[in-house]
Amino acid sequence: MESWGEWWNKGIALSNLDRYADALVCFDRVIAIDPRNANAWHAKGLALASLERHGDAVASFDRALQISPEFAEAWIAKGRALNLSERSADACVCFDHAIGINPHLRKAWLYKGMALFNLYQFEMAIPCFGKALELDPTDSQAWLNKGFCEEHLERPDEAKQSYGKFLQLASPAQTSLIEKVRRKLQEL
Repeated sequence: MESWGEWWNKGIALSNLDRYADALVCFDRVIAIDPRNANAWHAKGLALASLERHGDAVASFDRALQISPEFAEAWIAKGRALNLSERSADACVCFDHAIGINPHLRKAWLYKGMALFNLYQFEMAIPCFGKALELDPTDSQAWLNKGFCEEHLERPDEAKQSYGKFLQLASPAQTSLIEKVRRKLQEL
């Protein structure tokens, strides 16, 4: 294989099969051919994050953002990696960059809310989940996290509504989470 397109396609296919270590080899080949390919750096970062190599993932996202500072998805991915590295305040900065580029990115709002939750900033997190829900009212994760915040703020009626929406929208595959929320509703 010589062209970066062939390596790119193989890397994407391997990522879709959850073969992230193999995908990294392909994305590194793309980068060797075209080191200014922001998409390849982003894809490499996603593969690294999937392997829970968050520090390396952040470095790849940083490289993508040096090449393409308006790459909103790279800002979101970097924020997620930082949040998973317990650097939630830094993650919020990344999500704010993404929102500044495109305020209609539901994931940026959702993940910013999650980072604020990790910082115990429940009051600030709720509007982020609200914005995510404005963009997609069927986002069960946003309903669930909004309910967590409302519960922490001792707003049981609001939490019950949010948890109820989560239960309506949750995938049946989320069995343990559904049971946890049902128990929470009984306790409220």
